[in-house]
Amino acid sequence: MKNQLRFLWALLFLFTGCGGSNNGFTAAPPAQVPQVATIRLSQPLLRAVPQEVTRQRFSGFDSSGLIRYGPETRDKANVIELQNVSTAVARLQIEYLQGETVIGLGSVALELTPGKTVEINNPPFQDVVSALSSLPVTPGGTTIADGSGQQFTVIGTFADNTQLDLSSSARWSSSNPSVATIAPGGLASAVSPGETTVTAAIGPVSDSTALTVSTATISSIQVTPNSPVIAAGTTQDFTATATLTNGQTQDVTTSAQWSSSNTSVATVVSNTGVASGVAAGQSQISASVGCSTVDPRTGIPRFLLGH
Repeated sequence: MKNQLRFLWALLFLFTGCGGSNNGFTAAPPAQVPQVATIRLSQPLLRAVPQEVTRQRFSGFDSSGLIRYGPETRDKANVIELQNVSTAVARLQIEYLQGETVIGLGSVALELTPGKTVEINNPPFQDVVSALSSLPVTPGGTTIADGSGQQFTVIGTFADNTQLDLSSSARWSSSNPSVATIAPGGLASAVSPGETTVTAAIGPVSDSTALTVSTATISSIQVTPNSPVIAAGTTQDFTATATLTNGQTQDVTTSAQWSSSNTSVATVVSNTGVASGVAAGQSQISASVGCSTVDPRTGIPRFLLGH
């Protein structure tokens, strides 16, 4: 049973320092200061931003391109302060909104220090329609299991050859919603076997890719790594791999719903598998896709209607 349970769960241990005997274990380091910082954006020259911009949306990405902060939407103002930003953030992406429509973009490289404030004066602005030259959708030509999902992304290339992740900015659509639907942000959900075309568009620029939903379904899910140990205030990336009824495997990390059995110890972000240590203790990190989960008493997959 112990081995069966590991197909869904990974234990996450967090540690903080303590004095006295270590009972044969290596003493843990002292508790760490939360790894967060503050970003203050000063925009005294709001006239440099089109008047029709009413709000700004902020997203922080690490060096691997994973989102670590936001998206956070604020009303346009001369000074905007973003708090509790993970120090793993290496790039801040700014979307300038007219209602819900993205009409401008900006990107700033960052180096954050825990507990400190970084000042950004007059953040950059690029007009989307005039500057965006291409918007390729990835991955292309994908086949997924019935009942599972697929995260699509778009990396926009601008006239000056700079590139930005525009997945949260694009308008997404599926040509055949009876086969798969797609949510804002590019997450497709399989509905029934068949084929559909997934399209992303920003202004006049768009791209499409084929998505096939097979007749195979998920028989089990494995979460890795198993039982990692991390410090409070740091993060751990988990991966969820599904084994299908046809014997093939599918990475479902970005389409899975993630949960933590003890959020006072660790939290985890759905559709990313990124867990954050909160305090010393132990928590079980689990992943589920669609209606498929695992019975913790038997380790046998079960299906929950309406889950």
